[in-house]
Amino acid sequence: MQLDKIKDWMWLAVLAVVIFAITALGWTGFEKKAISPRVLLSANALLFVLTNISMRMHNASYTTKNEFAFVRNVMGATVLKLLVIVAAIFIYFYLSGELVNMGGIFGGMFMYIAYTTVEVVLVLRRNAKKRNADL
Repeated sequence: MQLDKIKDWMWLAVLAVVIFAITALGWTGFEKKAISPRVLLSANALLFVLTNISMRMHNASYTTKNEFAFVRNVMGATVLKLLVIVAAIFIYFYLSGELVNMGGIFGGMFMYIAYTTVEVVLVLRRNAKKRNADL
């Protein structure tokens, strides 16, 4: 079980490093297209932390035999991530005033989809292993 947690974290770390690398290598290209690389880097860091927190929430649900508790935990973690991201966007709008970078926000949305997809795939894969082990 501990090895599965490490493998899951490794997939998230690889995704974060790939996004950081794309942002760093395309810094001038993003600036030419009026997309703030700083907003992208901040969004990536926030999503990485939130996804790690939600994966810890998922790890707690693997010990229960109740499938509804598992689904409730997965949905709760996803909604929690979404609400924190919406709050971060509102704080960004408030602090930046007229200088809001919409390209960076849309890039963060695509990162949210990528992180959520990887997270759900990892959770469902581990749940399938657990279910097969219980048989």
